[in-house]
Amino acid sequence: MPKMIRTAQMKRYDALCKKILSEKGILANIMTGCVPEYRSASVADIVNRYIEGIPEIGVPILETPLATQISGDSTEFSSEEEGRTTYDVCFSALAPVPGSREMIQLLLNLEAQNDSYPGYPILKRAAFHCGRMISSQYGKVFVKSEYGKLRKVYSIWVCPFPRRDEEYTINLYQMEEHHVLGCHEAKREHYDNYGIIVICLGDKKASELTGLMRLLTVLFRDTLSAGEVNAILRDEYSIELTPDIEKGVAEVCNLSAGLVAQADKQGFERGDKQGFERGNKQGFERGLESARSHSALAMFADHFPVDKVAKYCNLSLQEAADLGRRHGYL
Repeated sequence: MPKMIRTAQMKRYDALCKKILSEKGILANIMTGCVPEYRSASVADIVNRYIEGIPEIGVPILETPLATQISGDSTEFSSEEEGRTTYDVCFSALAPVPGSREMIQLLLNLEAQNDSYPGYPILKRAAFHCGRMISSQYGKVFVKSEYGKLRKVYSIWVCPFPRRDEEYTINLYQMEEHHVLGCHEAKREHYDNYGIIVICLGDKKASELTGLMRLLTVLFRDTLSAGEVNAILRDEYSIELTPDIEKGVAEVCNLSAGLVAQADKQGFERGDKQGFERGNKQGFERGLESARSHSALAMFADHFPVDKVAKYCNLSLQEAADLGRRHGYL
């Protein structure tokens, strides 16, 4: 696929991922699947009672004043000393306190990390996001020495195209108490002020998966039709199909085949090269062949002629034509 076309499609794909992830029904399923405070909460309660306001997508709003309130549904938080940070999706939410009728307030950030090789450790960037969300609360959530009002923050990262050794994992990173000398236990809520959660998908079909992994695979990795995706969201995950969700799902399904195949190919070429060099030639070539086929089918779907498909997917004319005929494009 030509680089300019692929780049434009990836930008559109990224924007659609953020839009879909900002829907309350999607957020609620992610929260129950990986955020400790919501493990016992229902999706309905999170949607209708706990998420505050409308989750915002990270579009820079340069005219936003420095006194922006966290409860004002802005995706940018800043102080006079700090620059601006834009998050993919950011929102506030209440969380029930076990054994009590009280609620605590959390600030959550959700990121769609489609690039598995950004040139820096994702955990470092996630830690930076948490630090900024914490420091931004001064003067808005609390002033002077009112540190007891500090809200816990979470930065959650969804990685559809991770390295092979990271596939199908959900890792939580948070502050823990270690007794270096003696055995005094502080109240956890006094030091447990941030959490980083990384969710890594893989190349399995959604039919092979359950729970949160199935949901995210349906949305961002599998090549299902928009109708199939919408049925799964509605029937299995109790997600209300708003016009925005239906439109976003339709566009993602149109873009995903070629982009997923390209990401898989890059994973083979960059992430699994060591395995190839160690002698895993057969498995590497099977995976690369699959990636080429997916890219070719995506191009056929976009009405590219067979000679262009063959050229850009590194196939012979005969191979490209046979593939197109088998799938009804020729």
